Amino acid sequence: MVQLPTIPETDTHEAIVETPTDTYELVDFGRGRKLERWGEYLVERPAREAVGEPQLEDWQPDWVYVDDVGRQGHWEPTSSGLKRDWNVQIAGHSICCRLGSSGRIGLHARDWVCGDWLRRRIEGCYDLEEISVLNLFGGNGFVTAQALVAGASVVHVEASEEMMALARGNAGEKNVEYVRDNVMDYVEGLLRRQRRFDMLILSCPALGHGPKGQLWDREVDLPKLIRYLPRLMTDNCLGIWLSTDGGATTWKAESLGQLFREVLPGCTVEPMHLGIKSRDGRILHAGIAARWFDETEFLQTSGLPLTAGQMEERLDAYMVSLGAAEEPSHALAEFPRETQDFVLRCAAMVSRTSSGMAFNFVNYVCTALRLMPQDGVEAWLLHCMDIYDTRGLHTAVAAFKDIENFAREHKARSTGLALDDVVNVLEGFVHGLNGRRLKIEVGEQVYTDTETLFLPAVINRFSDRDANFQVYKVMVVHLW
Repeated sequence: MVQLPTIPETDTHEAIVETPTDTYELVDFGRGRKLERWGEYLVERPAREAVGEPQLEDWQPDWVYVDDVGRQGHWEPTSSGLKRDWNVQIAGHSICCRLGSSGRIGLHARDWVCGDWLRRRIEGCYDLEEISVLNLFGGNGFVTAQALVAGASVVHVEASEEMMALARGNAGEKNVEYVRDNVMDYVEGLLRRQRRFDMLILSCPALGHGPKGQLWDREVDLPKLIRYLPRLMTDNCLGIWLSTDGGATTWKAESLGQLFREVLPGCTVEPMHLGIKSRDGRILHAGIAARWFDETEFLQTSGLPLTAGQMEERLDAYMVSLGAAEEPSHALAEFPRETQDFVLRCAAMVSRTSSGMAFNFVNYVCTALRLMPQDGVEAWLLHCMDIYDTRGLHTAVAAFKDIENFAREHKARSTGLALDDVVNVLEGFVHGLNGRRLKIEVGEQVYTDTETLFLPAVINRFSDRDANFQVYKVMVVHLW
């Protein structure tokens, strides 16, 4: 069994669906069963979380799911002429309730919570013209429908033929790509194609099978799937939802949150206990979840700088030891947001090549920013990366440390005038002095051998390029 570290339980949230809502109500529960109203019908079915005693003596359901010993159970009507599928109104959508195998019907509590959160995240985004959602273990299509209403396009992945048919009926065909496949096989194909998404939804079962019998085992496959997430999400990812059934000793809401923190540090993680509240106020446990998102997104457009703590959260992902980002983060908190974003982009880029290089870049970048403008810092980083590619990490670290010399040379190149840029003009100037053609070349000292004038490679005595050009002309006249 996988043993996972957890974050404190005090950091978890309760996400409760209060009923009655729309045409659904959790009427009663207890002794491992629950009674629900789905539109026109009362339905009784198993619920292992339904502990305690029911509050009502006589449930009088229309449909009852009966467990059969040694084989799959079945649905029984309590009167004749009852429909096996009908529609209910949930969150503005007409959702098909169909008496499914294993006692399935309608929505899970996680669908309500996830659909509402996803819709608000998409509708609140004004920076992206097109938003793409990957819905893994897509189920009956309610969450997909919520994303479509908010204006996104969706890739809906589901292995069950029965659930795929429900999804098509509930979400329609417009702006949806339906994929009936084993989730792990499909995700690995996405990685090979380098396809990315703006939101990711993972409603993971404990066990499952793909269309070709491939096994999904949460204990084995979920940690692997989580490690794939950074390669599935865009740079502007709006959020990731992860949920599964509770009850197992391994998988707690805090464990899901810890997985996010380990693989995608630097943003907000909210572990959640999901539940449904009945009319009498009792709560039926309905699974666990965690959601990952950037709660400081509003800063992207407001221009407000990140705090030292927010910078440290983001930079920790690129440091080789815990706490190493604390000092540079406090220094970077004094810079404007544009500069902070520049540093974060560079750190992410460098970390893909070498964590050691990223560590040294973060440690020395504040000094570089004080000595050079942003284009100079970028040139310094590229210079160090070139050294790393050709001569290794040790020499590259020395180049990171040698910031002051690089800054002086960069200033000379940026404010000075290179001989190569004006040599043709100077040769024409010399020829105009007496009609004699002389060569002009770079020399360590200023002199002439009567055939060639030797001049400095760069002159940066003045900040103005024209003034430096005049210095070249004075040298030429003096040598002539």
